[in-house]
Amino acid sequence: MEVLERLVEEVSAVEMIYGMDFESDNSTVTTQMTIVNLDVYKQLNEAILDGSTMADVPRLFEKSITLEFITKYCIAGKVACATIHVTLPCEYPETAAAIVSIVNFDKLNRNQRDLFAKELNNQSSSMIGSESLMELIHFWQDRGEDMLSSLENRDREEEGDEPEAGSSSSIDESLKFKRLWIWVHHITNKDRRRNIVEEANDRNLHGYLKHGYPGIVVIEGSKVSCDDYVKWIKGNKSRENGFGRNWSHHVKGEIDIDKCVFSNQFDDIGEDLSVLSEICRHLALEDEFRKFVMKH
Repeated sequence: MEVLERLVEEVSAVEMIYGMDFESDNSTVTTQMTIVNLDVYKQLNEAILDGSTMADVPRLFEKSITLEFITKYCIAGKVACATIHVTLPCEYPETAAAIVSIVNFDKLNRNQRDLFAKELNNQSSSMIGSESLMELIHFWQDRGEDMLSSLENRDREEEGDEPEAGSSSSIDESLKFKRLWIWVHHITNKDRRRNIVEEANDRNLHGYLKHGYPGIVVIEGSKVSCDDYVKWIKGNKSRENGFGRNWSHHVKGEIDIDKCVFSNQFDDIGEDLSVLSEICRHLALEDEFRKFVMKH
């Protein structure tokens, strides 16, 4: 039962983030999720809430949940969409991996789609024992964007044009501060949470950690300190007492700012996403919160 509770809880959390319409979102990569066999998911959820056991409804607890994700990429003004199915067996996440299949991916040929699906399933298999949906979503968002950008640059070169310059070349170096929105895969360990807070405060960064699933870090401070903090996160993934191979980070928002708006030091605000939402509302950061938290 505990395994199924973890499965239902994870699907609920992901649905809260990716279950919204993304048509009004101007991000370069957006994702929307629907539950294909919603009736099975609802029955599972109700059975768990009612305290039913596998002996009560054995056939129900043997069923899997299938999720459909539509990810929209906007590369150099051109839009490409991917439809990806993720099937969660009843043993997920304890002893079975999520199974990923690519239904469609604009601009990729069959061999490229097959290779992409293989990479995703290898990634999924490496995370057996832990919730992997958020990590997989980030993986195909980032990897898909890289593949489409490479194809776009190849087409430009074939046409005799220069590849489009990276976004980093347009950054105004006269601005001294920035704010970063960072997704972290699954932070529950107290030592990890303490390290995240201590390392941010050691660099005089301001912001918050929303731990649990999903985990979110929002920091602001000098560009040098922010960049150094991200390097620290990357460097700690494989160290002794570090975050381990199943821990990952993804910088989903990077904004140049004139001054910091968070007056606190860096704090752990718990697992409730609404706390971070309320902080952002008071600081007029609602648009950033919706763009970098609720739409990714």
